[in-house]
Amino acid sequence: MTHQSQIQKQNTPAQASSKARFNSQKPKAELQQKALENAVSGESLANYQAIFDGFAAMGIDMADVEPRVNVFTFNAWKALGRVVKKGQHGVKIVTVIPCTKKDRETGDEVPVKKVKTTTVFHVSQTEEIGGEPTDEKASAVAVIEQAEPAAADEPRELNAYEARIEAKRERYEARAGKAQDESRALYSRARGMAEVIPFGQPILVGHHSEGRDRNYRNRIHNTFGKAFAAQDKAAHYAQKAASVGTGGISSDDPDAIKKLRAELASAEKSQEMMKAANKAIRANKTPETQTAALVALGFTEAQAAEAIKPDFARRVGFPSYALSNNNANMTRIKGRIAELEKRSQRADVEKAGDGYTYREDTTENRVMFIFDGKPDEATRAILKREAFKWSPSRGAWVRQLNNAGIWAAKQVIERFNVAKVGDAH
Repeated sequence: MTHQSQIQKQNTPAQASSKARFNSQKPKAELQQKALENAVSGESLANYQAIFDGFAAMGIDMADVEPRVNVFTFNAWKALGRVVKKGQHGVKIVTVIPCTKKDRETGDEVPVKKVKTTTVFHVSQTEEIGGEPTDEKASAVAVIEQAEPAAADEPRELNAYEARIEAKRERYEARAGKAQDESRALYSRARGMAEVIPFGQPILVGHHSEGRDRNYRNRIHNTFGKAFAAQDKAAHYAQKAASVGTGGISSDDPDAIKKLRAELASAEKSQEMMKAANKAIRANKTPETQTAALVALGFTEAQAAEAIKPDFARRVGFPSYALSNNNANMTRIKGRIAELEKRSQRADVEKAGDGYTYREDTTENRVMFIFDGKPDEATRAILKREAFKWSPSRGAWVRQLNNAGIWAAKQVIERFNVAKVGDAH
C-alpha cells in the first residue's frame, strides 16, 4: 500500500464522523469555560473596530460597548451565567485559534493557526440563566450561626497589626483605582480616534493616504491594547485588595488569642444547637411540630423549614459530617490557642554576632537578623536558603517566631560560623 493510499485510508468519512462525534461529547461546561478564558485572555484586538461598527449599526451606543468586558461569544456568556435572548443577532468576527497539526513527513506535532468565524453578543442582548436548586445542607453551620445574630462589636481603635492590614488594603485599592482611571481614559481616547473613521470606510490601497491611514489605525489598535492592559492591572490590584485580611486570624495579631477564643465559643454554640435541633426533630414526627420545636430553640421559620427539608440522601436535620467537621474545627482552634499561649511566655532574645545582631522579637512575632550594612551575596544566599526574607519596614531579614523559625536561625548562625572559619583559612 502506498503512502498516499494510507493517508486516504486515515481520512475515511467513517473515521471523520467518529472524530466529530467524539468532539461533540465534550462537556458543555468545559467548552463554555474554555470560550470564556479565550475571550478574556485573548490578546488580539483586530476585531474591535468591527465590533464597534456592528453594534453601532444595531443602535447600541459605542460608549456602552466594551470588548472582553461586556461583549462575549454565546458559550462565554453561558459560562458567566447568562444566555443570549431569543431572536437576538450578534456581530460576526474572524478569530485565529492556535492549534497543532501532525507533520506528514516527520510525524511531529507542529503549531499552526486556524481561522474561524464566530459571533459575539452585547450584554444587553443577554439575560440571566434561571437559578438551579442548591444543597443548602452543605452550609449547615452557617444556618446555625444566623439563628441568633451576634451583637455588633463596639467601635474600638485598631491595634498595630490591624492598622498595617488596613493600610495594605488601602494601598492596593489606590493602585486599582489609578489603573482603572487610566484604563477609562485610554479607552475613551481610542474610541474617539475610531469615531473619526467613517463607518465601513476601507483602506484605500495605492492611494497617497494609505500609509497614514494604516499608521492611524495601528495607533487606535495600540491604544485599545493599553486600555485593556490597564484594566487587567486594575482587576489584579482589586483582587489583591479583596484578599487582604481574609486568611483567618493571624498569629501576628496581638489580639489573636482573644479572637480565637471568641471563634471557639461560636463553634461550641453551633455544635450544641445542631445537637439540640437533631434531638428536637427526632422527638417530633410531623413537619409542623418539628418546625415549632426548632423555632423555640431560636431558629427562624425559614431556617427551621430548611433544616427539616430532606437532602439528596433523604436525611433531615444536620448530618453527621456537619457535626464532625465542626468538632474538628474546634479541636484546631484549641490547638492554636494553646500554641499561642505557650509562645506568649517567650522572652525577647538579642545576641550580637560578627557584623549582625540576632533577635527574637515577641512584639513583632519575628526572628530577625539585623546587619550593620547590606550583607554580601554569600550571606544573603544563606539567609534565603533558610527562608528568611528582607523586611524593609523592619530593616532586617525575618522569619516568623515559631519553632521552625528558631531552628532555621540556628542553621543560619552555624553556616555563618563555618563561612567565617573558611575565610580565616
